[in-house]
Amino acid sequence: MQEVSSWKKLELAICKKSDVVLYPSALEIKELRNIDPEINGMAIPAYIYSSIASGRKPFHETNDLMFVGGFGHLPNVDAVNWFVSNIFPKILVVNPDVRFYIVGSKPPEFIQKLETDNITVTGYVTEERLEELYNAIRLVVAPLTYGAGVKGKIVEAIHYGVPVVTTSIGAEGLPDADTVLEIEDDPTRFTESVLMLYNNERKVNEFPAKAENYIERYFSPQSVKKQISSIFQFSG
Repeated sequence: MQEVSSWKKLELAICKKSDVVLYPSALEIKELRNIDPEINGMAIPAYIYSSIASGRKPFHETNDLMFVGGFGHLPNVDAVNWFVSNIFPKILVVNPDVRFYIVGSKPPEFIQKLETDNITVTGYVTEERLEELYNAIRLVVAPLTYGAGVKGKIVEAIHYGVPVVTTSIGAEGLPDADTVLEIEDDPTRFTESVLMLYNNERKVNEFPAKAENYIERYFSPQSVKKQISSIFQFSG
């Protein structure tokens, strides 16, 4: 805690000397202002997509669930364990043919041992293979129970037009997250949201258009350029 206090003091000292401080999350700016309202902070996206993925398959050509995340990051290990323990068995009762793809580098041994007829642990995959999975998967789940900051895996899934069920931790820092994500922390409600979306052709087919509007509004080069341009004040 002494080290935490030392780094916090240093970070705030730098912030106070800066004309503007940029963070990737509005939530971080809120916390910064709670500490010192005089610090000038602004949130700008850390993820930018110049085009919308267009290879998404229609409802009847998609199947299964997917989690994406490197397992060198402990919140991802916890998220998969929580989902497999609390959510996935209930999903199989309703949809026994559903497969859960666990995608990410360096899965520890106990994650690898989760593999069954309904669970596939891929380990690391190439960008090309990941795109194939996004195009064919029906839903992405991001059942994070702790962690901080904007989650790149969720923005990426939205970019590919894949509906996402996540927790409040997973949605943290994303603007208007509830307009584009299903957000549930309770295991029963999380399960219900997954089943509702998985079996809802209309919602799944409508999602890519909603995702495109969201990315264009918050994570496109044009939107980010507009935000960054507002930082600079020019006089004639």
